[in-house]
Amino acid sequence: MRPPASASDVWHQYTCRGNTEYQLACYGNAILMHNQALDHARHQFAMLGDTSFGQTLSKVLISHFSLADCYRALEQPPRAASCYLEALRFLRSAAEELPATQGALEAVLQAGTHLHTLWCEFAHEFPDIPDSTGLEYHAGSQALCAALTQHAVHH
Repeated sequence: MRPPASASDVWHQYTCRGNTEYQLACYGNAILMHNQALDHARHQFAMLGDTSFGQTLSKVLISHFSLADCYRALEQPPRAASCYLEALRFLRSAAEELPATQGALEAVLQAGTHLHTLWCEFAHEFPDIPDSTGLEYHAGSQALCAALTQHAVHH
Protein backbone atom coordinates (compact mmCIF):
# COMPACT_ATOMS: atom_id res chain seq x y z
CA MET A 1 0.00 0.00 0.00
CA ARG A 2 1.38 3.43 -0.99
CA PRO A 3 1.65 6.18 1.60
CA PRO A 4 -0.64 9.16 1.01
CA ALA A 5 0.75 11.80 -1.32
CA SER A 6 2.13 14.96 0.21
CA ALA A 7 0.47 18.30 -0.60
CA SER A 8 3.34 19.11 -2.95
CA ASP A 9 2.92 15.79 -4.75
CA VAL A 10 -0.82 16.37 -5.12
CA TRP A 11 -0.21 19.81 -6.65
CA HIS A 12 2.37 18.32 -9.01
CA GLN A 13 0.06 15.47 -10.02
CA TYR A 14 -2.83 17.82 -10.84
CA THR A 15 -0.51 20.18 -12.71
CA CYS A 16 0.97 17.37 -14.79
CA ARG A 17 -2.49 16.01 -15.59
CA GLY A 18 -3.63 19.53 -16.51
CA ASN A 19 -0.64 19.99 -18.78
CA THR A 20 -1.32 16.66 -20.48
CA GLU A 21 -4.96 17.61 -21.06
CA TYR A 22 -3.82 20.98 -22.44
CA GLN A 23 -1.44 19.28 -24.88
CA LEU A 24 -4.32 17.09 -26.03
CA ALA A 25 -6.42 20.26 -26.57
CA CYS A 26 -8.89 19.07 -23.91
CA TYR A 27 -9.00 22.53 -22.38
CA GLY A 28 -12.07 21.95 -20.21
CA ASN A 29 -10.35 19.02 -18.51
CA ALA A 30 -7.14 21.03 -18.23
CA ILE A 31 -9.05 23.82 -16.50
CA LEU A 32 -10.50 21.34 -14.00
CA MET A 33 -7.05 19.92 -13.22
CA HIS A 34 -5.39 23.33 -12.91
CA ASN A 35 -8.20 24.55 -10.64
CA GLN A 36 -7.56 21.53 -8.40
CA ALA A 37 -3.84 22.33 -8.42
CA LEU A 38 -4.62 25.95 -7.57
CA ASP A 39 -6.80 24.91 -4.62
CA HIS A 40 -3.99 22.74 -3.26
CA ALA A 41 -1.39 25.47 -3.77
CA ARG A 42 -3.54 28.09 -2.04
CA HIS A 43 -4.09 25.76 0.89
CA GLN A 44 -0.39 24.99 1.06
CA PHE A 45 0.42 28.71 0.97
CA ALA A 46 -2.05 29.42 3.76
CA MET A 47 -0.45 26.74 5.92
CA LEU A 48 3.19 27.41 4.90
CA GLY A 49 4.20 24.27 6.68
CA ASP A 50 7.36 22.53 5.62
CA THR A 51 7.65 24.22 2.23
CA SER A 52 9.38 27.46 1.53
CA PHE A 53 7.60 30.73 0.86
CA GLY A 54 9.06 31.07 -2.64
CA GLN A 55 8.17 27.55 -3.75
CA THR A 56 4.61 27.80 -2.53
CA LEU A 57 4.19 31.28 -4.01
CA SER A 58 5.38 29.90 -7.35
CA LYS A 59 2.89 27.04 -7.25
CA VAL A 60 -0.05 29.42 -6.83
CA LEU A 61 1.16 31.63 -9.67
CA ILE A 62 1.94 28.71 -11.98
CA SER A 63 -1.60 27.46 -11.48
CA HIS A 64 -3.04 30.89 -12.33
CA PHE A 65 -0.82 31.13 -15.41
CA SER A 66 -1.80 27.63 -16.54
CA LEU A 67 -5.47 28.55 -16.26
CA ALA A 68 -4.84 31.73 -18.26
CA ASP A 69 -3.13 29.65 -20.96
CA CYS A 70 -6.21 27.43 -21.20
CA TYR A 71 -8.51 30.42 -21.62
CA ARG A 72 -6.14 31.96 -24.15
CA ALA A 73 -6.26 28.72 -26.14
CA LEU A 74 -10.06 28.83 -25.98
CA GLU A 75 -9.88 32.46 -27.20
CA GLN A 76 -11.63 33.72 -24.07
CA PRO A 77 -9.52 36.79 -23.27
CA PRO A 78 -11.78 38.10 -20.48
CA ARG A 79 -11.41 34.82 -18.57
CA ALA A 80 -7.65 34.76 -19.20
CA ALA A 81 -7.40 38.36 -17.99
CA SER A 82 -9.23 37.42 -14.80
CA CYS A 83 -6.60 34.73 -14.15
CA TYR A 84 -3.81 37.28 -14.45
CA LEU A 85 -5.70 39.72 -12.23
CA GLU A 86 -6.25 37.01 -9.61
CA ALA A 87 -2.53 36.21 -9.73
CA LEU A 88 -1.79 39.91 -9.19
CA ARG A 89 -4.24 40.12 -6.26
CA PHE A 90 -2.61 37.08 -4.69
CA LEU A 91 0.85 38.55 -5.18
CA ARG A 92 -0.23 41.87 -3.66
CA SER A 93 -1.63 40.07 -0.63
CA ALA A 94 1.60 38.08 -0.26
CA ALA A 95 3.65 41.29 -0.52
CA GLU A 96 1.58 43.07 2.10
CA GLU A 97 2.11 40.24 4.60
CA LEU A 98 5.65 39.35 3.59
CA PRO A 99 7.26 36.99 6.08
CA ALA A 100 10.70 37.72 7.48
CA THR A 101 12.09 34.58 5.84
CA GLN A 102 15.18 34.86 3.71
CA GLY A 103 14.41 35.31 0.03
CA ALA A 104 10.73 36.22 0.47
CA LEU A 105 11.10 39.72 -0.98
CA GLU A 106 13.14 38.40 -3.89
CA ALA A 107 10.52 35.71 -4.57
CA VAL A 108 7.74 38.30 -4.80
CA LEU A 109 9.88 40.60 -6.97
CA GLN A 110 10.73 37.76 -9.34
CA ALA A 111 7.11 36.60 -9.47
CA GLY A 112 5.92 40.14 -10.12
CA THR A 113 8.37 40.53 -12.99
CA HIS A 114 7.25 37.25 -14.52
CA LEU A 115 3.58 38.18 -14.14
CA HIS A 116 4.20 41.55 -15.78
CA THR A 117 5.95 39.90 -18.74
CA LEU A 118 3.05 37.49 -19.23
CA TRP A 119 0.53 40.33 -18.92
CA CYS A 120 2.34 42.35 -21.59
CA GLU A 121 2.38 39.34 -23.93
CA PHE A 122 -1.33 38.82 -23.27
CA ALA A 123 -2.18 42.49 -23.88
CA HIS A 124 -0.20 42.39 -27.13
CA GLU A 125 -1.98 39.21 -28.28
CA PHE A 126 -5.43 40.54 -27.30
CA PRO A 127 -5.35 44.31 -27.83
CA ASP A 128 -9.15 44.52 -27.59
CA ILE A 129 -9.30 43.74 -23.87
CA PRO A 130 -11.42 46.40 -22.15
CA ASP A 131 -9.63 49.50 -20.92
CA SER A 132 -11.09 48.89 -17.48
CA THR A 133 -9.24 45.55 -17.31
CA GLY A 134 -5.96 47.18 -18.30
CA LEU A 135 -6.52 49.93 -15.77
CA GLU A 136 -7.27 47.38 -13.06
CA TYR A 137 -4.04 45.56 -13.85
CA HIS A 138 -2.08 48.82 -13.85
CA ALA A 139 -3.54 49.92 -10.51
CA GLY A 140 -2.81 46.52 -8.97
CA SER A 141 0.72 46.57 -10.32
CA GLN A 142 1.29 50.04 -8.86
CA ALA A 143 -0.04 48.88 -5.50
CA LEU A 144 2.28 45.86 -5.60
CA CYS A 145 5.27 48.13 -6.31
CA ALA A 146 4.25 50.41 -3.44
CA ALA A 147 3.96 47.49 -1.01
CA LEU A 148 7.35 46.13 -2.05
CA THR A 149 8.97 49.56 -1.81
CA GLN A 150 7.50 50.10 1.64
CA HIS A 151 8.76 46.71 2.77
CA ALA A 152 12.25 47.35 1.36
CA VAL A 153 12.46 50.76 3.08
CA HIS A 154 11.52 49.29 6.46
CA HIS A 155 14.06 46.49 6.26
